[in-house]
Amino acid sequence: MIILMLGILTYSALVMETGRGAWFVPAETMPQLLFLVAAIAALRCRGAGAIVWAVVTGLLADVVQGGPLGLHCVLLANLTFLSQMVGMRRFRGTVITAAAAILVYVAIAGFVGSGLRALLTSRALEWQSLGISAVSRAGGTAVVYLLVMIIAALVVRMVRLIFRRGVPSERPAWAR
Repeated sequence: MIILMLGILTYSALVMETGRGAWFVPAETMPQLLFLVAAIAALRCRGAGAIVWAVVTGLLADVVQGGPLGLHCVLLANLTFLSQMVGMRRFRGTVITAAAAILVYVAIAGFVGSGLRALLTSRALEWQSLGISAVSRAGGTAVVYLLVMIIAALVVRMVRLIFRRGVPSERPAWAR
């Protein structure tokens, strides 16, 4: 089931990443949705499954963002491995801790990825602007994650209310 969910998330993130012109936000604050999928895979999958998913989303991020092919692929695979060694799966208990873990994951991936891309393409490095851009994009990604989780919780609650089965009881609530 998790593979199906990650596949749907990856496809929708790829579609939204390729349609960057439709977003009404500056490029420096646009959420990195493919990194979000890699972070969700690191939170939900064990072992090699999360690393394979990080490689796939990293390769797709390389294709979408342009630049050296394989940079994000290797970066996300190593970051996922390190995050599993640290114990990132412990943070999936609540939505807030998961969002914080995603914020850190995406900020590190964005900062290191932008820095390595600048080094490999021999552009001038401005560490402060790279850091601000990475953290702002990671913040937008964490907000997107929180909004999706809130909407999913509301939908689940509405479906449970609509399809609740049971016969109304004549007994008072304290006696049930």
